[in-house]
Amino acid sequence: MDELNAEQVLALLTAAFINSSNLIMYPRIESILSWLKRLKDIDWQKKPRQITEVVLELEGVFGAAARYRLLNTEDGVISSASGYIQKDAPCLQDERNADEIRDSLKKIHFEYWLASYPQEGEWYVMEGGQWNVSVTYDDGTVLKSRGDNTYPENWDILLSVFRIAN
Repeated sequence: MDELNAEQVLALLTAAFINSSNLIMYPRIESILSWLKRLKDIDWQKKPRQITEVVLELEGVFGAAARYRLLNTEDGVISSASGYIQKDAPCLQDERNADEIRDSLKKIHFEYWLASYPQEGEWYVMEGGQWNVSVTYDDGTVLKSRGDNTYPENWDILLSVFRIAN
């Protein structure tokens, strides 16, 4: 899949959707999702970006909130956490290996995340599980995602970057 160019991926998608009977050839939605991710990779690789800031806001039980912030600088990684949502919580140099943190952030692939992860099904959980993530890149691109007791892929990696227990 990684060797396909944009035209090849678009041809696969077009063939799959030209008429609904072709969808029988692709019974697994994972195939279509992998093609869309490949297109995103091609687009994203046109201009490589470095993450400069990640902000994670978690709302807990009974409305208690926490805010985690990570700054990726040339001098290392700086992080902060606060029990209440504060715009500019103090940041401290993170004693962990900055390259390991940067590699973990790359593995998350924020560019694949949806803007919203709402609860699904007929039963809704009213407490806990609400979250917001804002990722800023060195070119000024900002990706934002939010969720309500539903999480994107690689969520566990993000929690480990901020040292949050699952």
